[in-house]
Amino acid sequence: MFIVTSLAVMIYTEILICYESDNTVTIALCANKNTICRIVDACLGFIFQLITPLLLLEGLGMSTFF
Repeated sequence: MFIVTSLAVMIYTEILICYESDNTVTIALCANKNTICRIVDACLGFIFQLITPLLLLEGLGMSTFF
């Protein structure tokens, strides 16, 4: 439980750094500050919401056969 909580905190700290609320320049009220933050956010979302579950499911599926 400690490991999962630590990983979640490490993953979501970029939200505190990269997002600014009450943004009047863009349509969204909460938007990224710059392009680097936008790229980091997209990469983290891709890795932790797509790649990690696929690898976990594949590993658990393969472990049932061996």
